[in-house]
Amino acid sequence: MTTARVRPGSTAEVTKPQSTPPGRMAKGARRPWLEGARRPWLGISGAAGLVAASLLLSGCSDDGTGTSTPADTSAAEATEQVDGSDALALIGDGATVVDVRTPQEFDTGHVDGALNIDLQSDTFLEEIRSLPIDESYVVYCATGNRSAQATAMMVEEGFTELYDAGGFPDLKAAGADVTDG
Repeated sequence: MTTARVRPGSTAEVTKPQSTPPGRMAKGARRPWLEGARRPWLGISGAAGLVAASLLLSGCSDDGTGTSTPADTSAAEATEQVDGSDALALIGDGATVVDVRTPQEFDTGHVDGALNIDLQSDTFLEEIRSLPIDESYVVYCATGNRSAQATAMMVEEGFTELYDAGGFPDLKAAGADVTDG
């Protein structure tokens, strides 16, 4: 009978088969000293450890100066949410208007001059990539959900001057020139 240390301060009795050389285990033999043993090198259990590690690693980025800074590339920070009146001022200053609703929704009414690039279309990214990334864009949909998704995708494609105007009813109520279907 051999005694093996499982954790500091505790011991367990282990019976090794006599047919194996010292220091070796027979193939398929039970390793009772490992059953239920914790992984001290992780400090916490598997899934929780992976989540914690990924959060720690993704929370900082290197800005090239050798110091770590909080990651600031989220779509929420690169996209400014604006109300209807602010969106109209941006449009008046020359911002391109992008309606990300379906063509059927677009046909029921839209801001005059808006590009209809359907977020749900298979060609959405292709159409977005055809736009100049250095221009200003006001993006809207029906309620603000799809415009937030679209601006997040546009940020990933390199667009930097994005304004989420929320829903079409808000723009219409603010006095936008619209074409009704």
